[in-house]
Amino acid sequence: MWPGCISNGECIALIKKNAVKATRDDTFSECLYFSPDVIEFSMGALNAGFSIVCDTAAIKSSLHRMPMTKLGIMAHCFADDDDILRQSGKDKSRRAVLAVERAAALNKPLVFVIGNMPETLTRINEMTVSRMLFPKLIIAAPVGYSEAVKSKEMLVKLGIPSIISLGMKGGSAAAASICNTLLSLAAPSRLNG
Repeated sequence: MWPGCISNGECIALIKKNAVKATRDDTFSECLYFSPDVIEFSMGALNAGFSIVCDTAAIKSSLHRMPMTKLGIMAHCFADDDDILRQSGKDKSRRAVLAVERAAALNKPLVFVIGNMPETLTRINEMTVSRMLFPKLIIAAPVGYSEAVKSKEMLVKLGIPSIISLGMKGGSAAAASICNTLLSLAAPSRLNG
C-alpha cells in the first residue's frame, strides 16, 4: 500500500487520529465520511501534483511545505486576493463564489480543502453539477449550521472523491490536518516509487 500504511484502513485510522488531535475533540473521528476508494484517489491526485485550493489563508499557511515541494504541488487561497476582497466587500457568500470561479479559471485538476466557509463548498457543488468545475478531490470540513450541513450532504450525493466531516463539526484545523496527513502519505510514495 502507501508508505507508513499497510492498508487503506490504516491510512483512514491515521487521518482520524490526526484530525482528533487537531480538533482536540475525541469524538471528531465519528463524523468523518470517506468516499469509496478516496485513499487511492487522494494518492493519485497528490502524486500527480494537482494544485490545492483552500478556502482560508489559515489552511494554506498550515499545509506542510516539504511534501508539497516534493510532489510539485502549489497551494492557493483566492478568497484573500485583493480584487476578490474589493469586489465582495463584506458579503461572505459573494467572496466564496468569486474565489471558486477564480479556481475554476485555472482550468486544471484541483484538490479543494474547505474548513471555514460553507458558502465555498456550496459553490463548488453548484459548479460541479453545472459541469463548470471538475474537482479531483475535496476535503470538506466547514463548521456551521444549516448551510454547512446541507453543503456536506450534497457533496456526498455528488460522488466526488472526498473526506467530509458530516454534521456541524469541522474547522480549518481539521481540514488542514486531513490534507497534511494525505500529503505525508503521498510524498514518500512519489520519492520511493
